[in-house]
Amino acid sequence: MKNLTKIVALLLAAVMMLALCACGQQTAPAPSGGSDAPAATAAPRVEKKFMTIAAPPSTSALYTYFVAIGKAIQDTYPEYNLTVSESQGIADIINKISNGDAIIGNSTTAADYELYFGTGSYADKQNQDARVLWYYDVTPIQIAVAVDTGIQDIYELEGQKFNPGATGGATAQAVTNAFAVLGLQPAYFEATQGDAADAYGDRQIVGTTKQGSAPDSFVLQLNTARDVRLLSFTDEDLAKIAEQYPYLTPTVIPANTYDFADYDVKTFQVVGSVQTTTELPQEDGYKFIKAVFEGSGYDSVVAAYPATGKYDLVDLLLSSACSKLHAGTVQYLTELGVEVPANLIPDEYVPVA
Repeated sequence: MKNLTKIVALLLAAVMMLALCACGQQTAPAPSGGSDAPAATAAPRVEKKFMTIAAPPSTSALYTYFVAIGKAIQDTYPEYNLTVSESQGIADIINKISNGDAIIGNSTTAADYELYFGTGSYADKQNQDARVLWYYDVTPIQIAVAVDTGIQDIYELEGQKFNPGATGGATAQAVTNAFAVLGLQPAYFEATQGDAADAYGDRQIVGTTKQGSAPDSFVLQLNTARDVRLLSFTDEDLAKIAEQYPYLTPTVIPANTYDFADYDVKTFQVVGSVQTTTELPQEDGYKFIKAVFEGSGYDSVVAAYPATGKYDLVDLLLSSACSKLHAGTVQYLTELGVEVPANLIPDEYVPVA
């Protein structure tokens, strides 16, 4: 009886093994379209490159610009996965890029120059690995004074209570530097932009400063409180300023840009830039600039930030660059047939046939 039980157990085990084998050997159903249809081929896997873009605060119109940049690059080159990170201004952005926490971000010619050459705010933080990918907008310095003060010339600001821009900001630094070159010393009134507007309206100061595309909403706001006159520099003064500070380039706000200014306003400007470092490979930089300045990518970026559509990439680069360009930018410009000045070409650039 014991032997019979053993034999039955062995037979049951054998049957179960055969059943399992049969299940493992079942033929997969033929693909639709008949037995002769080819098997489906898996899509090739794209290796993602994860990178971070350091953008201005989300309250800024430039935040939208950098979101559009990320989308244009990803839509054109799916291998990139770009995250837009909100930052607290240019100083914070530069720190993130320098520390490797972001690959590209918002900057200006002033910050680019000082960072690369180790001057001004970056006298102790020089970074000669800093590179410029492209420029996107010009922001003229607008010296606004009240008409009722009778001031018509820059030098009439001597000794007058005047706000050079928000305390601790890049505008105030640029204006005080420029005025120092000219030997001009107003009685500087330190304030935030909002407090400066209030002081202007209350006649505590003769005027204030705004850096931005003209017409600028802040200047228009000032004009509702007290009629504004925009002051001009002479060509000689602008040449002196640019010689000392190459990133403060001369510009003109055309007559009638504002209803109250039927004359050309000669001033200096700072240019917005997209900064990176040598950590971004040449090929990646080339793809970034190509995606943003060609085809549907360009259209989407301009739709997000219309000011950038007013400028020609090449003209803006050649007229504004005062520190090294990224190798990918040089590759792109060379492809367009542009002769890039030798002082803007970085050592790591490799010509592409």
